[in-house]
Amino acid sequence: MQCPYCASALVEGTRSCPSCRSSLYVNCRSCGAEMGALAHECGACGHASAPAPKPPAPPPPVASPRPATPHRNIVLGIVLCIVTCGLWGFVSLWQLADDINARRGRRELNPLLDIVLFVLTCTLWGYYIMYRYPTALAELQRDEGEAESDLVLPCLLLHFFQLGFVGTLIMQSELNRHAERRLAAA
Repeated sequence: MQCPYCASALVEGTRSCPSCRSSLYVNCRSCGAEMGALAHECGACGHASAPAPKPPAPPPPVASPRPATPHRNIVLGIVLCIVTCGLWGFVSLWQLADDINARRGRRELNPLLDIVLFVLTCTLWGYYIMYRYPTALAELQRDEGEAESDLVLPCLLLHFFQLGFVGTLIMQSELNRHAERRLAAA
């Protein structure tokens, strides 16, 4: 499968192009059925679609390929969490949220609010964090045409046993692997 806008190779079933970020599907304005972004008419109702949108400008060339997110050392994170009695877990959470937000191109995760609510709710907010962050990571992988990692249950269980910082570091490890795969594919 190939992107109709920038001709990048795509994994079958991809919803948007990871190279030019163009959506590959739109909904018919008449019946709401899903159709290809460049389709001339809806396959469900036959309604003629608007003229095909102009492809977005190609992204600027990168001088040297590098990972989309910085590689973070997981062993160092574990040691720092132990030495700081878990406080480094907040820093790890903040870094993870910033990396996911940067990679997705939008401010979806708010680590400051999550940390404040975590403290105010006596760690109950941590269950939401351990659901939302792995879900955002899986969405990132899906958007970029990779197999999703399902880390929600392990992260929730780790938080239940007061090891939420380990869940954060597991997510960071998965994000490191994702960046390495993206670099290898480039």
